[in-house]
Amino acid sequence: MKKLITTSLFSLITIYTFAQIVINRNDFGSIGDRLFYAIDSSLTDQLTPKKTGTNITWDMSTSLKSNYYDTTDFVDPSTDPDAPEEANLVIIEGGEPTYVFIDNAGVKVIFPLPEFIGGNTAIINLTKFPLAYGGVALKDSFITKLQGTPADFGQESLPFDSLRISIKVKTESEVDGWGTLILPNSSQDALRVKNTTSTTLKFEGKLPFIGTWINIPLGDANAGNQTVIAWYGKGKNYALVQAELDTLGNVASIRYQVPFTYPNGLAENSNNNSLKISVTPNPASENTFIQFESISNSVGSVYVYDITGKAVYTKDITTTVGKNSISIPVDSLQNGLYFTTITLGNYKASVKLLVQQ
Repeated sequence: MKKLITTSLFSLITIYTFAQIVINRNDFGSIGDRLFYAIDSSLTDQLTPKKTGTNITWDMSTSLKSNYYDTTDFVDPSTDPDAPEEANLVIIEGGEPTYVFIDNAGVKVIFPLPEFIGGNTAIINLTKFPLAYGGVALKDSFITKLQGTPADFGQESLPFDSLRISIKVKTESEVDGWGTLILPNSSQDALRVKNTTSTTLKFEGKLPFIGTWINIPLGDANAGNQTVIAWYGKGKNYALVQAELDTLGNVASIRYQVPFTYPNGLAENSNNNSLKISVTPNPASENTFIQFESISNSVGSVYVYDITGKAVYTKDITTTVGKNSISIPVDSLQNGLYFTTITLGNYKASVKLLVQQ
């Protein structure tokens, strides 16, 4: 059910007048895009995100921190065996996929329902492009209800003769501001979108011979409420900033776009001149191993770069013909995203590495 919360930030609103800027389909990401984000999880309430209205200046240039880094990847759903057939784009953040259908008319979020409640998919229908300031809030919802025997849900061990399940998701979104967004590395016109999602999952069983329905606790599966504030700009592919609020309405964490280019012009998992590499384990906490095959005895170098392109580790290596495995210590690195690059003569390649202590 956590995916429901992640996907809710897409619940957008269509207004055609009174807009400072207008966001269309071409301002959102497409297959093959990769965006880099810094994550501020310092749990401090920041006042600037709360400003709403017209011609607002949201100055976050000095208040934002970067505790760690992550990417947002726009992936072809044909490469994901779990993707629903209705999806034409997968958006991956923090390793979690969000399945969407997006075209010039608007956006839909699509996600598989668990097998024990019937499988298939659930869809949140979103409003049409363009996205602009003004108007009333958008409200959207869906409800799924199922009832059957424990065997129907693959729960034969439960002491009930009948089970019933209901899932209800309600979203409310509003473009409540436009103005200038100032980040540590950029300044641009932006729209502010506030989204609140309420998710309820109810699971009940009826006792034999008694006929009484008993609530079955689901723990974290009952996701509750979540509010996300996001800022969007022209030609930025996705949210410039996403701020998640806690239950008191204070900012719990902020995710904001940062510029990044791969060291030496390499692309992740690039196999220039057929050099193929991998890192294991990944994520890593103490040591990881870069693994590759060499066609000759050779000398080269291994580099680890942080998200800013700074080399945080280098090592000269000597390889032998065939499979090679080079140990890289990461226990002194902060949590976050890094890029491991290897050079062997004319051969170069790079791969993403996640450090989690």
